[in-house]
Amino acid sequence: MKVNAFLKEVPSQIIERAKDILNKDDLLSFKVKDGIVKAAVKGNYAPFYKVEVELKDQEIIDWYCSCPYNGSVCKHVVAVVLKAFNDDFLSTEAKKATKKRKRKTKAELAEEILEKLSCEELREFVREGIRYSKEWRNALLARFAFYADPGGKTLEAKYNAIFRHLVSSYKKHGFIDYYATMELEREVGKLLLTAGKLINAGKLEEACAIAKSVLSGWVKNLQNMDDSAGSTGNVVSEVLEIFKLLYSGGKKEVMDYLLKEGKKKDYRDFDIHYEIADSMAEVIDSQEAAKKLLAFVDNLKYGETIKAKILLKFFPEKYEEFVNANITDFSLADFHLEELIKREDYKEALKFVERVLSSKTPNKFHFFTKKAFILEKLGRKKEALKIYYSFFTTAPSLNFLWDMKKLASPDEWEKLKREAKNLLKGQELLTFLLKEGDFSAWLDTLKKEKERVGKFPDTFLNVVGMLEELPHEIAKEAAKTLLEVSHLMLETYNPNRRLYREFIRSIYPLKDYLGKETIKAHLEEVIQTYPTRHALKDEIQKYLSKIDR
Repeated sequence: MKVNAFLKEVPSQIIERAKDILNKDDLLSFKVKDGIVKAAVKGNYAPFYKVEVELKDQEIIDWYCSCPYNGSVCKHVVAVVLKAFNDDFLSTEAKKATKKRKRKTKAELAEEILEKLSCEELREFVREGIRYSKEWRNALLARFAFYADPGGKTLEAKYNAIFRHLVSSYKKHGFIDYYATMELEREVGKLLLTAGKLINAGKLEEACAIAKSVLSGWVKNLQNMDDSAGSTGNVVSEVLEIFKLLYSGGKKEVMDYLLKEGKKKDYRDFDIHYEIADSMAEVIDSQEAAKKLLAFVDNLKYGETIKAKILLKFFPEKYEEFVNANITDFSLADFHLEELIKREDYKEALKFVERVLSSKTPNKFHFFTKKAFILEKLGRKKEALKIYYSFFTTAPSLNFLWDMKKLASPDEWEKLKREAKNLLKGQELLTFLLKEGDFSAWLDTLKKEKERVGKFPDTFLNVVGMLEELPHEIAKEAAKTLLEVSHLMLETYNPNRRLYREFIRSIYPLKDYLGKETIKAHLEEVIQTYPTRHALKDEIQKYLSKIDR
C-alpha cells in the first residue's frame, strides 16, 4: 500500500497524535535494515512499545506494534511511518530508489502545479472545492475566519455565526456523533490556532472574539454531542490557553468574562468552572484580580487547592493558616507538600506529612510514599526502606521493588530478590526476572504461566516485547511456548474481526525467532481449528498474502 493511501485510511485524530509523538521526541529509537523499520516508542502502559513496519519499493507491506490499541493501526505505527517517509530518515536503499524513480508522486506533481497557478486560477479551483466539499468549507472558515463577513455587527456576532456554521455541518438530526465530534474538535483547533496568530499580530480584540465564540458555543452544544473521546477537555484546555495569553497581553477584562460564564449552569454541569478558575489562578497579576478570583472560588465545592494557589501567591500570611485549617483535604495537603519538596525544605516537609498522617486525611498510602521519598532525601535510608518494604509485602509491586533496590545494601537486596520471586506474579514477575538477568527462571515462569499469558492479548503482547532482551536460544524457546498458547485468546474473548486482527498482530513478531514458515503453518492450522469463523479466515488470508510478497 502506498503511504498516501495508508494515511488516507487513518483517522485524522490518530495522525495528529502521531505527530505529537514526533514533536515530543517520544520516538526512542529508529532503525532501518533490509526494508524493515524497527522502532521503540514511549508508552503509557509500558516503558516503550515495539514497532515494526515492513517497506518494499516505497510501499508499506505490513506493520506491528506491541501497544494494547485495538484499532487497525495505532498512533505509534503512524508516527514511525511519518518518520520513515521523511527524506531525512529514509534508508540509503530507499533514498537511491527515490532518486531512480522517474515518475513523480502526486504530492510532487501537485506542488509543481501550485507553483505555476495564477491567483485567479487558484481562486477558481478553491471555489469549486468549497462548493462541493464540506471539509474544504470548514477548513477555509477555520483557517481564514478573519476574512469572513457573515453579516454580524460586532466581532463576536461574526465569530458566533462562523462557529454555528462549523457546528451545523457536523450535526445530524440535532446531534453530533462520536466521529463528528472529533472532526469538529480538529476544525475548532484550527480556529483557535488563528486566534493565536492574531494575538501575535497584536489583534487582541479579534482573538478574544474567537475565544469567546468557541468557549460559549462548544458548551452550548455539549448536551447534543457524543464526547466519549474527550474532545471537550481538549477544546476547553486550548481555548483557556488563548484567554491566558489575552490576559497576559493586557486584556484584563477577559477574567471578568470567564468568571461570569463560569457561574452558568452549563459550565457547572460539566465542571468547566473549575478549569476556568485554575487557569486564571496561573496568570492573575494583582491582588485586586486575586480577590475577584477568590470570591469565585469560594463558591466551588472542591476549590481548596485553587484557593491555596492564589493565597500562596498574593496573601502568603493567610496561606499557612488556610492549609492548617484544611489539612484533611487530600488535594490541598498534597499541594502544600509538593511546594515544600519543590523548595527542598525536607525537614518541614517531614513534619507536615507526619501531621497529615496523624489526621483523618483519606488515602494515607499516598502520603506514606511521600514520607519515604522525603526520608530518602534526608539520608534516612533505613526508615525509607522499611516503609517501602511494608508496602511491597502488603501489595507486591515492581515500583516498590525498584525503590527498595536503590536503598538496600547488596545483602539486603539478595534477600529482597528471594522474597520478590515468591510474591510477584504473572507479567510483573517476568519483568522482574528479565531486569535482573535471570533468564532461565524467566523461561520457567513463562512455561508455568503460559495459559494465563495466552488468554489476554495485552499481556501476550507485552511478553512478546520482552523476547528481544533475552539470549537468542531462550527467546526462541519462549517464542515456541507463546505460539503454542496464542490461540487461547480466540477462545476467551467474544469472537470479532478486531480480535482476529489483534491475534495476528500478537504473533507477528514471533517470525523473527521461528521463521515465517512456522507462523504460516500455525495460522493455517488455526483456520482448520475454527472452520466456521469466516472473518478469522479472511484476516489470516490477508496476512498470509502480505508475507508471501
